[in-house]
Amino acid sequence: QQGFFPYLDRKNPVRGLPAALALHDHKHVKGEVILPNLTAVGSLNQQKVRALLKRVFAVNIPAFMPATEHNEAGRLFVVLEICLASLIRHYNNLTKVKRCRGETNVI
Repeated sequence: QQGFFPYLDRKNPVRGLPAALALHDHKHVKGEVILPNLTAVGSLNQQKVRALLKRVFAVNIPAFMPATEHNEAGRLFVVLEICLASLIRHYNNLTKVKRCRGETNVI
């Protein structure tokens, strides 16, 4: 059944990505998708990154937990790192609010 989104492949959503990008006027629909990451932060700031992750995401699911001195990181912890990197990357776009006196960033 084709339904409302005939370009979607529920078993492999990546196959439908070019069609979704074309519908949103992207010029390079076959471009490689690169997930954001926190490598630019550097290894010296890992403690600060962990503290920021704790403040942004309240997590009590073991698979999403960061590594501790007693346990290794959960297998899905990388998802939180990707989400945080995406929030940092798109911060200005996410926080712009139009006001009478122009645009400003607010949280």
